[in-house]
Amino acid sequence: TFHGIPEEKIFICGAPPFDKWFNKYPNYDNENNKIKFFERAGLDHTKSFVLYLGSSQNISSDESWLINKLYIALSESKDPLIKECQILVRPHPANISYTENIDSNVRIYPENGALPEDEVSFECFYQSLKYSICTIAINTSGMLDGIIFGKPCISFLDVRYEDTQLKTMHYNDLLKGNAIELAHNTNDVIDLIRKLYNGNDSKNKDRMSFVSKFIRPRGTGIPSG
Repeated sequence: TFHGIPEEKIFICGAPPFDKWFNKYPNYDNENNKIKFFERAGLDHTKSFVLYLGSSQNISSDESWLINKLYIALSESKDPLIKECQILVRPHPANISYTENIDSNVRIYPENGALPEDEVSFECFYQSLKYSICTIAINTSGMLDGIIFGKPCISFLDVRYEDTQLKTMHYNDLLKGNAIELAHNTNDVIDLIRKLYNGNDSKNKDRMSFVSKFIRPRGTGIPSG
């Protein structure tokens, strides 16, 4: 039994908060909306960007050190594609104080973070994922949003976050499902971005499998709610 409830009485339905990602939103995808999004986010629409997903205060606290390190690594790359790659930071709404320490060349949008719980904030997150190369994160539910969307996710492993990464059950579920790319330093991140630039998304099938087992175990066409 689980919590005193007989196993035969338990129905595993999946994760209802993520049902919204399985709908179709064609109006978000036209070229005019794309350019408007880049303008709002302060990005150059002629260049690519990676989406950094901020974690909550209890997971990572100050992430500015990592974001700045990533920016320096990208901007100093000898590879023209990597050198021009932009970073868009989407901070967790419960952890935004560190963003004032982020390099001014890194874009932050929305500045105060947001949860995709209404049409405006959902469209913002949708477009952030849609036009990015990949997501980069420490450990946040946004990683799941991106995985459902079909976007590769790079997770930056660091010893200072051991307790909130490798010692958490949900992060290990991602590892067991082989659903995320792992980076131990900025060189790893750049190598992975370059690989994705070249169309080598080796974990695509594993991400799809993870979604079918973890997010919608009754069938991807059946809403968990």
